[in-house]
Amino acid sequence: MRSDDAQMPPGVPAPGSTPSAPTAHPPPGSFPPVTRKEIFAWCCFDFANSSFTTVLVSVVFVATFTNVLAPAESADSLWGLAIFIAQLVVVVLSPFLGAWADIFAAKKKLLFCSYITCVVFTASLWFFGPGAWQMAMACFIIAYIAFSLGENFTASFLPELATPANIGRISGYGWSFGYLGGLASLGLCFPLIGGGFTAGNLASLQLTNLVVAVFFAITAIPTFVFLHERALPRPDRPAAGALFVGIWAQVFGTLRKMALNNGLRTAFGSFFLYMCGVCVIITYSTPFAIKALGMQGKELILLFLIIQVTSAIGAFLFGFVQDKVGSIRTLQITLVIWTLVVIAASMVCTGTQFMILGNLAGLVIGATQAASRALVAQLAPESQHAEYFGLWALFGKLAGGCGPLLFGLLIGGPEDYPFALCVTTVFFLAGLVWLSIGAEDLAAQTKRVAETGRA
Repeated sequence: MRSDDAQMPPGVPAPGSTPSAPTAHPPPGSFPPVTRKEIFAWCCFDFANSSFTTVLVSVVFVATFTNVLAPAESADSLWGLAIFIAQLVVVVLSPFLGAWADIFAAKKKLLFCSYITCVVFTASLWFFGPGAWQMAMACFIIAYIAFSLGENFTASFLPELATPANIGRISGYGWSFGYLGGLASLGLCFPLIGGGFTAGNLASLQLTNLVVAVFFAITAIPTFVFLHERALPRPDRPAAGALFVGIWAQVFGTLRKMALNNGLRTAFGSFFLYMCGVCVIITYSTPFAIKALGMQGKELILLFLIIQVTSAIGAFLFGFVQDKVGSIRTLQITLVIWTLVVIAASMVCTGTQFMILGNLAGLVIGATQAASRALVAQLAPESQHAEYFGLWALFGKLAGGCGPLLFGLLIGGPEDYPFALCVTTVFFLAGLVWLSIGAEDLAAQTKRVAETGRA
């Protein structure tokens, strides 16, 4: 890829802007064209923050919380509640902070604040044992809020870094880098897991939180050195309270507009459904492997190390598939695979069977999210990037809270996992059906935006 392939098109506003007040931009030539170094720096944040979602959300801390810290009779539902609370806060804050970032040209500054907050509260989890599970849950919620807001801020740079021709590849690069970061951080934690997810190994399990905090802190540095903030602050800066009320009024206006637009209704409605399923898999795979299949310690970590490799490969390869067949067809392919994988997962009995299915899921998990992110960028007219990415964040975070909360409420014991997984299949099937029914409207809108710049 040449460096000029990803040059920011003239007039593209920074994500986070409101449609009624265009973002102020530096004069032409104030910034050099987007280079490979800047794209690499953007990918570095995916590499860094994946240590949090892999080690804490998907593998080690979730296992520690549900097996050691929280009361056994309510551990799974408490974990789902923690995820739901964090995502609900993110849903409320995201539109306001997105607009704030645009008005004050502060995407990079807010990304830095979210990064520092996540690092600090991740490190704080080192201190809490079974007698302080409430504090551990609270600190995790704060760290997860910061992590999720950081995901929004880093995604908002994508339209500035990519063109319609390479957006699938660049989005895929970010996800594949993320899985490599998850692989590296999980590898660093591997020696600490040998004693299993038990009270006797708690000191080592707590140390993994410090490993993640340091890993995240160091590997995200290139992002803040090389990634540019291209917007300028606006001269009209409303008070914070007026901005919050105004932004939420705009959000409801955008939702009404979405309800009248077949393409948008299909894109975000199906996205919410299948992301409920994806988020369930991310947050409950480890409890399922431990409680239903009896996997422990290094066996489980080895499994997830392998899955990180297949996830990175899948995200990278599907980026090229997406540029070849389009985001819609790519999503349809991944959702068919997801449906089959989750149906099979409800019937597995051994760790070997789970490993096979886990690797199949790994091939499509990053591809699903990368294709979704790219589709939003393709649907958004130049003057409405903020509006569309705001909807993407809104529905993604709602799914990230609702899916795990429902799944956790269905789990009373290990014997309930097969039924809960069958319910999860409905999310993927419903998302696939809705996406397929509205595929023509979606394709027509992406073509119209590419040709005319208007929805």
